[in-house]
Amino acid sequence: MKKIVSIILSTTILMLIAIYPVSAELKVGYKDYDDGHKYEYKYEDIGDFRYIYEEESTYVKVLYKKPSSKQEIKRIEFPEEHKGKQVSEIGFTDYYYDPTADNLKVDTVYIPKNIKDFWVCCVQNPEADEPDRLISLRNIEVDKNNPYICSKDGVLYSKDMKEMKLYPDRNSMTVYKMPNSVKETHDFSKRNNIKKLYLSDNLKYIDYGFAANCKNLEYVYIGTNTKMIGSGCYGAFEGDKKLKIVKINSKRLKSIGDLSFSSCSNLKKINIPSTVKTIGEGAFWGCKSLKKITLPKNLKSIGFSAFADCKKLSKVVIKNKNKAPKIAKVKGIPEPYSDESAFSNTKKGIKFYVKNKKVAKSLKKQLKGSGVRNAKILIGKKVVYKNVK
Repeated sequence: MKKIVSIILSTTILMLIAIYPVSAELKVGYKDYDDGHKYEYKYEDIGDFRYIYEEESTYVKVLYKKPSSKQEIKRIEFPEEHKGKQVSEIGFTDYYYDPTADNLKVDTVYIPKNIKDFWVCCVQNPEADEPDRLISLRNIEVDKNNPYICSKDGVLYSKDMKEMKLYPDRNSMTVYKMPNSVKETHDFSKRNNIKKLYLSDNLKYIDYGFAANCKNLEYVYIGTNTKMIGSGCYGAFEGDKKLKIVKINSKRLKSIGDLSFSSCSNLKKINIPSTVKTIGEGAFWGCKSLKKITLPKNLKSIGFSAFADCKKLSKVVIKNKNKAPKIAKVKGIPEPYSDESAFSNTKKGIKFYVKNKKVAKSLKKQLKGSGVRNAKILIGKKVVYKNVK
């Protein structure tokens, strides 16, 4: 009888081992935050995954922990459950969770039906003090029964398609038409396969650094309800060196933020809607192919370096009816480019076209010290003021 019981117990143990792989006792890890606090968590590593447990929680977070791979990983399928706990978040270990973590190249990530969040960094944020672990990704697939998120053409969205959550950096599309349902979007920088980008008509805000340094981007469409192109340490489209045409269809845009199109050295054509009131510092700095710009009738101010180093800029049309916009200028010796006057290093003899003498007079005052060299102010074909500087 004892022998039979022993056999039954042994069989039961073997079955449990088959169902749940044996792992070491839970380890304790710490993650440092910028404010100096440390976050303590418990985890175990099984195979290629790290399972992170929240105290008194029925959920578990799963991170792909494989430290490095010289070859592209074809497909990663994350688990949906682990030891009776539902998986709620998935992602990849970073340097904070695992100092040995290295960059990876992955073709496809499959997200199961109960996952709410997927955390991954595809490109280095230009403002980051420390490097993130970069996961170069081509495609995202989501279980069609997932109630929280979905994918289309390899791009990750919220289930209601109102938020574009992640555009993989190696997605093969050369033309991306953002669904008009999208109202919020995330980082699009360094997406180097894209040549034409059509943003949603319902996207209200374009964040700074949004589509910066996209090596092959040539055309951008900005939709009808966008209110602002944001300001920050990096411009929304900064460094898009092949960008030639920007069409702004918005009837609500109020501001073109700092550095928005700086260093877009091939930009030749952009329209600025009549609703725009401010053009930020360095907004068009270094747009060396820009020859003509029309400034809208409601424009109030032009920031430092806004058109500085636009070496071919020779024609500026000002639509204001009562007075010229305020133009930022540097007193004394200019500092590096962020503190240059608005029109520094534009073409010598640049022409400004205005509506009437009242605007011409106020413009002459604003242009003094703005960086122009022997500028002319015209009403129609008639020169009203010349040699302005």
